Amino acid sequence: VEPLPGGWLLRVREETPPDGTAPGRIVLDLTGGRRAVLTVAGGEGGSWSARLSPRHAEILYVLAVHREGRTAAQLALDLFGDAGRTVTVRAELSRLRRTLHGVLDHRPYRFRDGWETELRLPSGPGDLLPASRSPLVVRGRGACDSLRGPVIP
Repeated sequence: VEPLPGGWLLRVREETPPDGTAPGRIVLDLTGGRRAVLTVAGGEGGSWSARLSPRHAEILYVLAVHREGRTAAQLALDLFGDAGRTVTVRAELSRLRRTLHGVLDHRPYRFRDGWETELRLPSGPGDLLPASRSPLVVRGRGACDSLRGPVIP
């Protein structure tokens, strides 16, 4: 967006920049224990950061670990240990997608295709979303070292 006398000039961005780099970068920072932050750079929304609720942090952690995406039933199993809780998952994802416009895709639910995604984990395995009882998060506490660093798009 550029200001012009009497209005604004809107320029449409290409999905992939001409130099071949990723169109955007997503960083899920879980190093703060109970404080999770999502930072987005690039894309139509520009650059921004948002503090996440504990439930939204769990959902994004699952999506960062399963980069290929998850169905509502798979997410329900990962989050609650019960594949039948799809209504709860869909409601949370609807709220999350509205809040994080342009960051998540669906069918299956996943981070936006082609974007670089980084998962930052705490130094101590017990500090990974410490209040969470999600089966995948609990298992992840034992696997923190193998999950560190960038996730390949």
